[in-house]
Amino acid sequence: MAHLHTLLQEAKAEKEAVKHQAIAETQAIRETIRAEGNLCAEEFRKQAVSRERDIHILKVRATHVAFGAHGGGQEQYAAVQESYSARISNLQARLTKLRSRYKALESRRNLDMEGFSRDITTLKRHIVKLENLYYGTKLTTDEIRLLRIDESNTLHGPDLESEIGQLQVLDQVLACVQVLSCCCCGGGCRGDIQRWLQTS
Repeated sequence: MAHLHTLLQEAKAEKEAVKHQAIAETQAIRETIRAEGNLCAEEFRKQAVSRERDIHILKVRATHVAFGAHGGGQEQYAAVQESYSARISNLQARLTKLRSRYKALESRRNLDMEGFSRDITTLKRHIVKLENLYYGTKLTTDEIRLLRIDESNTLHGPDLESEIGQLQVLDQVLACVQVLSCCCCGGGCRGDIQRWLQTS
C-alpha cells in the first residue's frame, strides 16, 4: 500500500512538471511572437519616415525640373527610383524571412502542444490505474475503452489548457480521497468518489 501511495505521488509530481513546462513553453512562444511583432512594427515605422523623406526630396527635385533643370532632374529621379527598388527588394527579403521564422515557431508550438497532450494522457492513465490498485479494484471494459480513446486523441492549444484544468480538479479530489481513507465513514463515500473519478 505504501508503494502504491509513493507511485501515486510520483505520478502527480510528473503531472505538475509537465503542466508547468507546458505553461512555460507557451509563454516563451508568445513572448517570441510578440517580440517579432514589435520588431516588424518598428521597422515599418522607420520605413514610413524614410518614405516621407523621399517624397519630400522628390517634390523638391520636381520643382527644380519645372524651372528648367531637366537633365539633372531626370538623373536625380532615376537615382531615387533605383534607391526605391533596392529598398523594396530588401523589404521583401526581410518579410519573407520573418514569415518563415513565424511559421517555424508556430510549427514548433504545435509539436510541443501535441507532446504535452500525450504526456498528460499517459499520466492520467497511470493515475487512474494507481487509483484502482489503491482500492484493490480492476478496470472495467468501458474504462479500458475510454482510456484507449484518450490515448488516441491528440490535444491542441485550448484543448490542452482544458485538460490541465481537469487534471487539477482530479488532483484535488484524489487528495480528498486520501483524507477520507483515514476516516471512519466506511467505504460508501470512497466508492462514490472512486466511481466519479473513473467517469470524469
